Amino acid sequence: MREPRTLALMVMVMVAGCRPQAVADTAAEPVALLTAAGWEVMSAAADPFPQERPASFECPDWCYGEEGGGFEVNTDICVYGAFEQPIAAPVQAGDRLVVNLWHESLWAPEPAEAHVAIGVGDQRLWEASIVIPSEANVILAETEAEVSLPAGSAAWVHIHNHGGNSYQFLSLSVEPD
Repeated sequence: MREPRTLALMVMVMVAGCRPQAVADTAAEPVALLTAAGWEVMSAAADPFPQERPASFECPDWCYGEEGGGFEVNTDICVYGAFEQPIAAPVQAGDRLVVNLWHESLWAPEPAEAHVAIGVGDQRLWEASIVIPSEANVILAETEAEVSLPAGSAAWVHIHNHGGNSYQFLSLSVEPD
C-alpha cells in the first residue's frame, strides 16, 4: 500500500498532465509517443550509458512495469535499468517534446546520487543527477527535437540508483510545430 502523500502526488501528476483546451484553440493536440506497458529491457549493446552499466546486476521483471498509468521502476533489487520501446508517431526537428515523470522520496543507507535519463535515438531529451536522500518530486521537462525521427525510432529510459527507491515515467508527448 502506498503512503497517502504518495497517492496524493500521483493524483497531482495525473491532473497536471491534463491541459484544458479552449473551443477556439486551433493548436495541434499533443501526441503520446509511448505506452506504459510497451517498455522492454535494453540489451547491453544498445544501452546509451555503457560506462555506467554494472558488470553484473539483477533487474527481475517484478521490479518494473506498468503501474497507475505509468512505467514504474523499483530499485530495491534493480539498481540499474535501461528500457526501450518504439515511438508511436514521427517527430519533426523543432517539435516540442514534453517529458513527465516523478519519483517517491529517495533513500539510501549512505548519501548517494541517482542518474535518470530519457531519450529517443541518439538524442538525450532530459537527464539529471538526483541527490539521495531527497523529497518526492514531479518533473515536467520540455525540450525541442534536434532531429526528425520516424515512427518506430527507439525511445529509452535509463535509471542508475542507490537504495530502495521508486521512479515512474508517465509520458513523452510531442507537440507539433
